[in-house]
Amino acid sequence: MFLSIVSRVSVVYPCVGVNIVLQRKYAYYIVQIYVPSVLIVILSWVNFWLDPHSVPARISLGLLTVLTMTTQSSGARADLPRVSYVKVSLLLCLVIIVYLGLNF
Repeated sequence: MFLSIVSRVSVVYPCVGVNIVLQRKYAYYIVQIYVPSVLIVILSWVNFWLDPHSVPARISLGLLTVLTMTTQSSGARADLPRVSYVKVSLLLCLVIIVYLGLNF
């Protein structure tokens, strides 16, 4: 709390103000959401190094990554507060995975 005096030409007004500092700890979000999402997207890129004729392996890897991202995003919605940046990042990861799956 601070106390200051504000003066205008000839009138003096006393003022009282409060500074509130809010901080969010990002480590939980990074460990629980962002790092696993990035690793799942990197795992979906493995499809491009698999043999083009091994279709069952490519389909199972693509399906696994889509289901994992879906499960992770539903778990994040249940555990975390309702903020848009978590949803946007998870949706972006899912879009990347689906795009990579369509390109095989």
